Amino acid sequence: MNKVWIDVRTPKQALIASIIAKELSGKGFETFVTTRNYDYTISNLKRNGINPVIVGGYGESLYEKLIVELERGLKLAEIVEREEPCVLISYPSPSATRVAFGLGVRHISLCDTSHASAADRLDFPLADIAIYSSFIADEMVWYTLEKFTTIITYKGVDEVMWMKSFNPTKAVLENLGLEEYNYVVVRPEESKAHYYPEEHPLVLKLVKLIQGKGFKPVVLPRYKDQLTITEKLGDVIVPREAVDGPSLEKYAALVITGGGTMAREAALQGTPGISLFPRQIKQDAILRKMGFPIYNLKAGEDALSIINSILDDPSKYRVDTRSLLEELESPLPYITEWVSRIC
Repeated sequence: MNKVWIDVRTPKQALIASIIAKELSGKGFETFVTTRNYDYTISNLKRNGINPVIVGGYGESLYEKLIVELERGLKLAEIVEREEPCVLISYPSPSATRVAFGLGVRHISLCDTSHASAADRLDFPLADIAIYSSFIADEMVWYTLEKFTTIITYKGVDEVMWMKSFNPTKAVLENLGLEEYNYVVVRPEESKAHYYPEEHPLVLKLVKLIQGKGFKPVVLPRYKDQLTITEKLGDVIVPREAVDGPSLEKYAALVITGGGTMAREAALQGTPGISLFPRQIKQDAILRKMGFPIYNLKAGEDALSIINSILDDPSKYRVDTRSLLEELESPLPYITEWVSRIC
């Protein structure tokens, strides 16, 4: 068998799926991608040449999350029984993991969020291969069972997979009517994720500050209620489909997110990136020590002070990161190696 199943749940994972699929295709493997109807995930897959099988959506309450996952598992079981893949590649996806385990499909599990304890606890004990950054290895041991799972670590973050060889273009600026270094990218928090303790739109409250400093906010909402709030703010750009995010970040004065991915993508390119995730993100702290311009801050006076300082003189905070990037590893070679071994 040489068919590989990739299950993705977020826009970042959609990009990773396209990279893995392209790499595996060159090695003679066939891939199919399943995803849920969430955020920019589907449009990001299609933008990168993948037509996914859309299975389910996302729930908001704990009850809805449970029901959505159970229903999604039933539908995935039908697809997997028909396709007969030799391996599943996914980030923590309880429904996909349970289906793979039940149908005897080997599973390579990836991770970039050791704080997503519910999904990690349901996923990693059933994984055959666990691949994650050495930066979070001491936290991931909480979830993995060494008797059943082979653990592979690499020195880096997932974003290195595409950022190390990335060449930005200004086409996205032209499409959105932006001038380089005169706008700020804003990505609200994952307020409906089970691990997010704050439900209020903290990040979106910064839009007025950005406008007051003379910069154009480019907002990428995650949920419908965030879109509704954003549309009421006035003089804000909101892309309706997935865009070339890394290029958008490269030419921004600043990137602010309630999560981590876009701040890391920005910082790896030398653009200051601020994560307002309310807990310390270990990967970000290590990148900061290495010299990348990334800040993991709690919403409050410190965050406002740094945001103001950066917007007063954005060029002062930009960093040439080319030599720093060479110190980081991508997980892609490990993923493809284990697919070849398994299949």
